[in-house]
Amino acid sequence: MISIRPETPLTSQPDQPSSALPPEELQKIHAYWRACNYLAVGMIYLQNNPLLKQPLTLAQIKPRLLGHWGTSPGLSFIYIHLNRLIKKYDLNMIFMAGPGHGAPGVLAPIYLEGTYSEVYPDQSQDAEGPRKFFTQFSFPGHIGSHCTPEMPATAILREHLPDLKMRFINVVDLYKLIHPKDHCHGLSEMDFNTLFTIDKPVIFNFHGYPWLIHKLTYARSHQDRIHVRGYKEKGNINTPLELAIRNQIDRFNLVIDVINRVPKLGAAAAHLKEQMKDAIIGNLNYAFEYGKDQDELVNWQWPFER
Repeated sequence: MISIRPETPLTSQPDQPSSALPPEELQKIHAYWRACNYLAVGMIYLQNNPLLKQPLTLAQIKPRLLGHWGTSPGLSFIYIHLNRLIKKYDLNMIFMAGPGHGAPGVLAPIYLEGTYSEVYPDQSQDAEGPRKFFTQFSFPGHIGSHCTPEMPATAILREHLPDLKMRFINVVDLYKLIHPKDHCHGLSEMDFNTLFTIDKPVIFNFHGYPWLIHKLTYARSHQDRIHVRGYKEKGNINTPLELAIRNQIDRFNLVIDVINRVPKLGAAAAHLKEQMKDAIIGNLNYAFEYGKDQDELVNWQWPFER
């Protein structure tokens, strides 16, 4: 009887080189991937005790969790192996990830390789670095779970109109907007009005079609306070900011929208409104001429003390 091991194909030749990674390289890649997964979990869940040197307590867990753990290992896996191929074959390649909540899966390998710390030195490669890295993920003025234009608009208003009182609300569960008589997840009318007020303009900057928010909130009282900005699928685009401007969901149009809905802001607001209109024209022209957004916008950071 001739025994043939399953892992040895009949067509293989003894002198052919193996296509599998060498055990040492595979071990290093797997260790790197496990470290990325740990960083991703830390960004989503931890606000302290980043290296788990003490027993984990509930107080060290973030009160609000953002980021898709199921997406993150796959993104890190792809990033690591593409990096291996780029270095091995000297490839000219780009890895483009979507705008969803998988940010931890991309941020983790970038931090681990040191690139993130080069751009943000306070996120250092020591015991203190991961604590800041975890704490600042998905926190206002720091790292978003995905990129959004509302935070720059808030900063512009705060700088130029310091007397304006604003409330920034991140709606994670859209079902909360529905009236509780229509869906069990809906906020009570009292809780909804406590968050959004009953007599102040509410501007939703929605990453989708505006009609959906109107349908979800149709049974809420004081409908005239709710104003929604969202995708209109208008025009050709050259850059991400140009797409946002065409749909009026960019920082400049959001500032203008606020000014239009709070008429008592006066002359300072009128001047700021003209600045925003000029910024829109200038950025559209720049995108058309150079095919990219201006560096000062791409690399924007929260300008106030953290």
